[in-house]
Amino acid sequence: MLSNLDRRGFEQFDDLHIDQIDESWADRSAWIDGGLEALQDAVGLRDQHAPNFTVALAYSLVVHGPPTESPHTSSDLAAQMDCSPPSLYLFQKGREPWIERGGVELEPFAGGSIAFSQGGLPLGRAQCYYMEFEQGGRRYRSIFVAS
Repeated sequence: MLSNLDRRGFEQFDDLHIDQIDESWADRSAWIDGGLEALQDAVGLRDQHAPNFTVALAYSLVVHGPPTESPHTSSDLAAQMDCSPPSLYLFQKGREPWIERGGVELEPFAGGSIAFSQGGLPLGRAQCYYMEFEQGGRRYRSIFVAS
């Protein structure tokens, strides 16, 4: 993350896949909890070094077929994730993609919705966004957990 700041990688939307941080997060079954742990660590670094940035964890979702409803539970999320491990991003505050391209805010901590507080991770400041967008003629779907 600090390297991203130094070389201004955030301007090109550079990301860091969680399996590059810890190989124990390479297995798909670890992606939800591992991603949240990585996000928690990244938020701590951000708070120390770059408080004017938003740290976001992105889960890429499958795109094939007709538009799919956004995930509402952690089981929905696990079933809809594509083959790419979650990634961490830095965004300048106010320039987040869910602001610039439009996104739907989800309620990740409400009963019955995505259990992003599982494992006791203190992500109370985090917000969750669902986005669908096109880029380079391809359609994408993502969930961002941001703090």
